[in-house]
Amino acid sequence: MKKRIAVTGANGFVGSYVTEALLRDGAEVLAINGPGLEIKNKNVKNCYADILNLDDIKSAFKEFQPDSIIHLAAIAAPTFKDLAKLYDINVHGSENIMDAAKEVCKQGTRLVLVSTAGIYGDSGKEYTDENSPYNPQNHYSYSKMVMEFLSRNYRDDLDIKIVRPFNFIGKGQSVNFIVSKFVKAFQEKEPVLKVGNIKTQRDYIDISFGAWALAKIATNDDVKYDVINVCTGVATSGEDIINTLEELTGYCPKIEVEPAFLRKNDIMRMVGDPTRWLEVAGPNQKPAPVKELLKNLLSAQ
Repeated sequence: MKKRIAVTGANGFVGSYVTEALLRDGAEVLAINGPGLEIKNKNVKNCYADILNLDDIKSAFKEFQPDSIIHLAAIAAPTFKDLAKLYDINVHGSENIMDAAKEVCKQGTRLVLVSTAGIYGDSGKEYTDENSPYNPQNHYSYSKMVMEFLSRNYRDDLDIKIVRPFNFIGKGQSVNFIVSKFVKAFQEKEPVLKVGNIKTQRDYIDISFGAWALAKIATNDDVKYDVINVCTGVATSGEDIINTLEELTGYCPKIEVEPAFLRKNDIMRMVGDPTRWLEVAGPNQKPAPVKELLKNLLSAQ
């Protein structure tokens, strides 16, 4: 069992949940963030480092000597406009993490690279498995694809596991994401809910379950797969989410399609094949259904 875990982007939406999951598992955690973004938990060791500064990262890794590294620091917004910054952080920053780990960490240190299911694009499959070809549809997904390709240069020195999450949802997520946006609209009883294509189907995962998945992949010695989807295999459309929120709240806003929210190359179905993940997690680990997650989000402050 690997117990010394470094987490980049530990203060972010996913990172904060991952840090808590690691602490519950008894891990010693180094949280790597920018200045002023420390994790306010006495059991976490905070380190201020810029992933674009190789020396910063090498210094952090050299002092802590992690058994595993979970690399979460990234710009994770498909609509982010500053493409130079996006590629700099998601590609160059990720390469710095790999270079630093190779140079100053022990041979075979595990590095969990958090990618995205977006690298699959429209796979044409009912359930997208890890052998599906690359077909990214936006710059965010392209940047993660490049990160994955670069990681091939480090496999002789590091134990690299690529994790491709589908759609994490949970308390604390930005309202720029569809589920958080819809929940906020129902909480505040907004009279009009402007939407894009609500027929598209996605694979939604409770962030707490997803964080536990990342922690397990980082800490367990016996993880045989190099690429793992984190998904449920359950399809949920935007329409399903709205209908469930109406059922839970008894409130029915007016639904209007906003042309600006429609994407030219929208993927109609992106649902993962959880076969590998179930082997890692064990058959008794069942993620909560979306209705339960929405109910919890509605009651969250």
